[in-house]
Amino acid sequence: MPIPGTWHLADGINRAVSACNAALYSLTLSVVTSLGYLPQIGFIHSSGTLPFVFDIADIYKPEVSLPAAFETIGLNPEADGKDAVTRMKSFVEKTSLMRRLPRDIETLLKD
Repeated sequence: MPIPGTWHLADGINRAVSACNAALYSLTLSVVTSLGYLPQIGFIHSSGTLPFVFDIADIYKPEVSLPAAFETIGLNPEADGKDAVTRMKSFVEKTSLMRRLPRDIETLLKD
């Protein structure tokens, strides 16, 4: 993720990845809090305000946010973060992410 205030210095792929990851974190936060879990208590990540969200979101980056970002820039090198997030929506739908997230979180915490 670019350092705050340096967004304009990042290249297209880094901006696309950052935008998609931010969107994935938002989706994950929504699910985590709706299930009643504390986003502040992580297992892998331990600092910041959302370590549990980052732990869970990392599981899905390879199939949702990263392919969306790379595909977006591959199709249009001038694309911006908004274009990448728009493309990511199709990956969220194709992978049934919103249906899987609650089930996967429950499964991870049971085992």
